[in-house]
Amino acid sequence: MMEPYEQRVVLGWIANLGARLDRHRWAQDGLLRFLGDEADHLELEAGEDPRKLENEAWAPLIEARLAQLQDAPPSTLELNLRAVSDLLQLSAAEAAVMGALVRDRVQPQAEDLFETLELDELRIGDSGVISLLGTLLGLSRGEVVDAMSSRGRLVGSGLFTADYRSDCQPLVALTSFLQSQAQPVTDVRAALLGEPLAHSLEWEDYDHLPEDRELASNLLGRAVGEQARGIHILLYGPPGTGKTEFCKTLSARLGLRLYDVGQSDDRGQEPSRDQRIGSFRLSQKLLENQSDALLLFDEAEDLLRGESDGLFETERSGYGSRVYMHRLFEETRVPTLWTVNDPAALGPSVLRRMTYAIEMKVPPARVRERVWQRLLEREQVQVAADDIRRLAEDFDAPPAVAAGAVRSARLTSGGAQDIRRAVNSIAKVMRGSEAPPRPQLGVRYEPALLNADMDLTRLRDRLLTLDTRAFSMCLYGPPGTGKSAYARWLAQEVGLEVIQKRASDLLSKWVGENERNIAQAFAEARESGAFLIFDEADSLLGDRRNAHQGWEISQVNEMLTWMESHEYPFACITNLMSHLDQAALRRFSFKVRFDFLKPEQRALAFEHYFGLPAPPGVREIEMLTPGDYAVVRNRARLLGGDDDSAELLRMLRQEVTLKPNVSREIGFRALLH
Repeated sequence: MMEPYEQRVVLGWIANLGARLDRHRWAQDGLLRFLGDEADHLELEAGEDPRKLENEAWAPLIEARLAQLQDAPPSTLELNLRAVSDLLQLSAAEAAVMGALVRDRVQPQAEDLFETLELDELRIGDSGVISLLGTLLGLSRGEVVDAMSSRGRLVGSGLFTADYRSDCQPLVALTSFLQSQAQPVTDVRAALLGEPLAHSLEWEDYDHLPEDRELASNLLGRAVGEQARGIHILLYGPPGTGKTEFCKTLSARLGLRLYDVGQSDDRGQEPSRDQRIGSFRLSQKLLENQSDALLLFDEAEDLLRGESDGLFETERSGYGSRVYMHRLFEETRVPTLWTVNDPAALGPSVLRRMTYAIEMKVPPARVRERVWQRLLEREQVQVAADDIRRLAEDFDAPPAVAAGAVRSARLTSGGAQDIRRAVNSIAKVMRGSEAPPRPQLGVRYEPALLNADMDLTRLRDRLLTLDTRAFSMCLYGPPGTGKSAYARWLAQEVGLEVIQKRASDLLSKWVGENERNIAQAFAEARESGAFLIFDEADSLLGDRRNAHQGWEISQVNEMLTWMESHEYPFACITNLMSHLDQAALRRFSFKVRFDFLKPEQRALAFEHYFGLPAPPGVREIEMLTPGDYAVVRNRARLLGGDDDSAELLRMLRQEVTLKPNVSREIGFRALLH
């Protein structure tokens, strides 16, 4: 049964319409149908079959029921509507229109009445419908138009969306709030805004963005304190890099409340563009006099993308011209954080209205290790400290992917291996292929097993005494000779994290994407202060004299530009030195050739990898590399022969015969030894 006050509201509307029914004859049949169907809910004494009553018979019944309801106390819905009206200082006409259109959404009998009278699709440009609504509410057509115009407080505050092409409808936050309240609300502002967002990461988790986070913190702190207008910070980067979490952490750092904007409509579904704009404007209105709040507009591409210059696509928008949207952007009173995946989609009109922009990247290993540790503790998943370190080193998984993997492990009572499997599964979807873990030899690194044309240990000692870290290396030679392992060891010795990029990480089928990926790799290393390693560098620095496509030349040019200006060490690894561009070779501080192991190194490697005395025959096997020993070690463990020196020696000889530069005759003779 309807609350008495709500009966009074609906019957009052019907009485207003009945008094002017001569102006709306087309609505008479629908009104009679509604009264016949809803007589019981409205508690009208209409006899056994109210559907047979004529219009004249209803008038005294409605008048009598309204007299009975004259002193009915306001319903909870009415009290909350009045609170919203007082907060936004609505006029009487605006409050009446708001009450009617909200009841159409949340009150079944009001919804039936509007549908019967064809008021459920209310457009300002439909003069007949606007006139009927005015009659229903006891307002003139002009008063209704003014109440629903962009100049009024209903639409101007963002509480409603309306224009001449789309339905006039209340904002999701308003209907959700009013529909969910069983008691009158004392703080309407808080109820409409919802709960502030809580942070799950810490300030230290963004040590890889030291300058950006400090500038953003100082900027927002001053902007909030001075109530500066038009302050917007853009955060951009691939999905899962922690853009939203950074916004939460930043607001927590400043002691501010962060509210998100328009994440769902009143049915819990994705909101329309106009609804998100309305939510943004309402949040700005509600917080304009507050000095402790920020707004977050997450995944803002759908709002900010346009077809012409990247700004708001006005043909779809219910908010008029671009000039209007520019003004809205420039006059916002509450600082706003915007997140997007690709800033290129926004266009210059939006980008130049941002106060500051931060590129969010995958955090370095030392930060990832802290994030992994915190996520594991939060989900109560037990993983050994060494495994946590390996997870951070092996996978450059962003925080969102790491969180999903840990949650998966908790639900399945799994451990480190299950987490690895989960990370790989998501990486495969995001990248189109699995993300292989960083290569591991499985044994302690031993510099004495390197056969290079330079004293690499002395080089390490010399670099430790220098203030500068701006040096570059080209490490070349046959596969398996320890080039990448040395670069990682050197980085560890000089106290730098490693960022390792394979050619497959950087090369793309899209024109211009290779250059962009190369630039991002150098920028990531610069911002993290990391040692950058390029594997398969011949694919990135190929000789331009042999180029067949323009992109091959521009790709090398991009690499050369960054090589000249990069302020941190980097190494290029290649098996094909002769394929490198000559200009690139001139730019390397060190060019080091790695070769096959010497006879005494072959014996040392046997003892190092297998933990057994070296048999005499191992010194005679030419073209052995540390990589060969690692392969044989793993194979022997699988086959159960890791303690048999003779079998290990046979497998080492077999590895050599498979190398492309070894003739069959040499291989046959080696097997006979």
